Amino acid sequence: MIKVILLFFVSLASFARTETYIGKAYQKDKFVYLEKHQVTFDDKNGRVLTSQTEYFDPKGRLLTKLISNYSRSVSAPVHETIDKRFKTRYGLRYQGDDLELYVQDDGKKEESKNFKEKQFSPNKVIAGQGLHYYMRNHLSELIKSKVFPIVILIPGQLDYYTFEVEFKNQKDDVLVFEVHIKNSLLRLFAPNFTVHYDAKKKRLLYYKGLSNLLDDKREKMNVEIKYEF
Repeated sequence: MIKVILLFFVSLASFARTETYIGKAYQKDKFVYLEKHQVTFDDKNGRVLTSQTEYFDPKGRLLTKLISNYSRSVSAPVHETIDKRFKTRYGLRYQGDDLELYVQDDGKKEESKNFKEKQFSPNKVIAGQGLHYYMRNHLSELIKSKVFPIVILIPGQLDYYTFEVEFKNQKDDVLVFEVHIKNSLLRLFAPNFTVHYDAKKKRLLYYKGLSNLLDDKREKMNVEIKYEF
């Protein structure tokens, strides 16, 4: 899967523009990892085509790589995450009209689970970094709707959860959104996250919430990430 996505990267070179940026992740003011993002966009219409994110520890050691291809869907792209520490991989691919989540741990057989996109209607299906690029493309609509229902697919768990994207406020040129579990009772116990966007440049500025990376003990981390372009 990852080889196919890399070949797609190469074929895009003649008509795509590239954007690079970094994210610095902190846990209780302690720097825990660095994200390096490389994204290609169609030079004619601005549509996102591919992205590659590499995650490094404070000493510069590569931890994890995430490669995504948005040709099938911007909100739920084909993608694969490879964690070099634990030798695991997981992601999303399509089998006909089915969305297939898969995960493979070191030395174990791959597990997978299929879903029909229509089973989540009318909620928007989100996976991987698709939420960021979907929001980037629809900031005005998300502001007007106030609360927007989505389903987030979790490949590493072969599962999904129903969330809401809620527009909170605007401070100067910064748009503030909160993403939380739709069920109000579960919301008291489930994690939520906050994102800030530049209203003019449509850039992601800040993230606070559960990290998509585990720490070295394979435990979940709550982080704050500040992005630099």
